[in-house]
Amino acid sequence: MKKLGTTIVCIMLMFSVKAQTTSLNTLIKYVNTPLADITEEVISKNGWELKESKKNDSLVLLIFRDTDNSLIIKRYKDLPNEVYFICDKPEYDLLNKALLARKLTLFKSEVDTKGHIVKSYFEEKYIFEVTIAPNSLFSITVLDRTH
Repeated sequence: MKKLGTTIVCIMLMFSVKAQTTSLNTLIKYVNTPLADITEEVISKNGWELKESKKNDSLVLLIFRDTDNSLIIKRYKDLPNEVYFICDKPEYDLLNKALLARKLTLFKSEVDTKGHIVKSYFEEKYIFEVTIAPNSLFSITVLDRTH
């Protein structure tokens, strides 16, 4: 009975964590979405609040915050096959875990001229470029390989 109780608690915790994390698939769907169709409904995480948004003919910038984290989503009109997610450590850890679960292939790892670690992964449809800055700022760029 104790084992069953522990299993139920673990399952409840997994569902709770899943409900509290930003869905990588929800974010990726905005790669080829026209700028006019991108809204603050991007985030499927409870507790996120849109703090700032800028939308014009060339850029959509959405800045979300919850009690401890922040997430910036940036998409340029001239780069319709790319979307940028800039976040802090707790959100990066969750997104990176979701990325690695996709069974990606690492094809490049380097330190750029600014001292940032840049790792590039690919899968059938997308390229993911993960940038880790020394000041605990993280960026994930998603590029659609099929366009």
